[in-house]
Amino acid sequence: MIPEGREGLRGGNTNESKQQEQVSREDILTDSLGLMERLEKRKQLDINFKGEVGTGLGPTYEFFTLLAECIQNAKDAKGNKLWIVSSDDGCLFPSPVDAKSLTE
Repeated sequence: MIPEGREGLRGGNTNESKQQEQVSREDILTDSLGLMERLEKRKQLDINFKGEVGTGLGPTYEFFTLLAECIQNAKDAKGNKLWIVSSDDGCLFPSPVDAKSLTE
């Protein structure tokens, strides 16, 4: 028996426990920043891409994969990559920054 008023906490995916958002594949990084500002606690994120029919876990997983790729390939204002990929295991490490470049 579920206590009154706690039906959505059982693990079922009711509409009240989901936050549906729409993002653009072409501008995924900017759209994700706006999404993070609107994100509600304790709600399952349900992503769909603009102009596409799919919804649910598939597009949501794809969104996080594409977002991770954007972050991995990010560059600073001078065009330098922000991350170094380890050749051994593929782990990411911050790129070293020349202290002189920070004051320019």
